Amino acid sequence: MPKRVLTVGDTGGLGNLFCQHFLARGDDVRGLSRKAAILQNENGLEWPHYCVDASDYATLELVATELQGEDWRPEVVLNCTGLADHNPILMLSAEKFQDMIMSNLMTSFAINQVFGKLLIGDPEALICNFSSIHVAQQTRGAGSYIVAKSAVETMTGVFCNEVSSLGPRFICLRLPYVKDVGMAKETNILLGDGKGAASKFTTKSFEEVMASVVSHINGEADTTNPIQSI
Repeated sequence: MPKRVLTVGDTGGLGNLFCQHFLARGDDVRGLSRKAAILQNENGLEWPHYCVDASDYATLELVATELQGEDWRPEVVLNCTGLADHNPILMLSAEKFQDMIMSNLMTSFAINQVFGKLLIGDPEALICNFSSIHVAQQTRGAGSYIVAKSAVETMTGVFCNEVSSLGPRFICLRLPYVKDVGMAKETNILLGDGKGAASKFTTKSFEEVMASVVSHINGEADTTNPIQSI
């Protein structure tokens, strides 16, 4: 059965691939991001794109109202927004830290609350946030990103606890390095574990990530923990 899938951040590497994949399998796809664009998959099929800054709560509410007016209510919301940063915490400016919180946490809050309200009463609907392997690894030099994504994980748990009994479902998936979507390739990196140990981050293909996302959409994955690693 085709799904109505809304991807927030559809001009980014991962979000764009999600749209292409779901469109190719016959789903009803829409996307939004702050960049104006005409987007299509490899077969030339386009999907409706809204040029919206998802951190602007009022504008996001207008989009939700417009979708309702078109009798189009998403069954899946993929929150692919976020900004990465790799700077030593002692060299990080307050302005940059605020940018990280706004781009990762505040934007995610707006997406989850606006579409959480829209999807009340639909226990099959899913709002999926994405975190990062950096949170689990506590990667040195990624402190502001770790703080922001840790907060997104906690926020997802709160939405899950307070809202999921009413519908929709909430999940936050910790992404590994994903090949060929603009993320760093598998590399040795010093971890902030006080031992100076080098470690390789897990690298997975987009297909592996997609399989995990689809399992959650279909209700096949474990839902006892709202924060899960791929």
